[in-house]
Amino acid sequence: NTKFGFAAADTITAETAGSERFRINSSGRVEIGGANSGIDSKLHVTEPTANGRTKVITIETRGTSTDDGPSLDFISDSGSTVNGSIVGAKSQDSGSDAYLAFYTYNSSLSEKLRINPDGTLRSGGATFTESAIRLVLNNPDASNSQMQFQDTSTGNTATDGLRVGYNGSGGQMWNFENTFIRFATNNVERLRITSGGLIGIGEESPDQTLVIRKDSASTSAGQYPVID
Repeated sequence: NTKFGFAAADTITAETAGSERFRINSSGRVEIGGANSGIDSKLHVTEPTANGRTKVITIETRGTSTDDGPSLDFISDSGSTVNGSIVGAKSQDSGSDAYLAFYTYNSSLSEKLRINPDGTLRSGGATFTESAIRLVLNNPDASNSQMQFQDTSTGNTATDGLRVGYNGSGGQMWNFENTFIRFATNNVERLRITSGGLIGIGEESPDQTLVIRKDSASTSAGQYPVID
């Protein structure tokens, strides 16, 4: 029940316990764990009997120092350039904590995103640890770092959608669209800036430059606005 075979022309198979475990077909495609699945990739690995999270491929190195770990590299152009890489490495010399880092090539191969052991995300080479800050977007190439949100109604150019971040001179929230910006607390809208620049506090449809609306349900003193 253990054998090598030739299932078809120019095809090599290997069996153990009476089941096929390995196949190389005539195009050089390699199948491990599944017989002739038809998936069009050079390497296909499957575990046909397991459900849920299952170890299918393990990549291992034996380094024990900080930043030691295996990488999965993506290479094209005759193998002269690593276009991208995924690294799983130790985050300290002792212990089992480890991070996952993603590298891309832009003049040189450099880290662009890291997932720390505590689940925090750091981009652009930012590596400081503070578990309460779950996401850091660092721009290592310029004096600004921003996010932009777009959908099918906004377009997808640099001047579409909503931009939030630090622009090199200060923090900003910049709406490129002819729409409002609103702020809420306790699941209730508290402040709105209309597309025309009118501001409403407690008012969703301000008709003046600034409208402050008292909560009609409140009768206690001090509820009306005071403007000095």
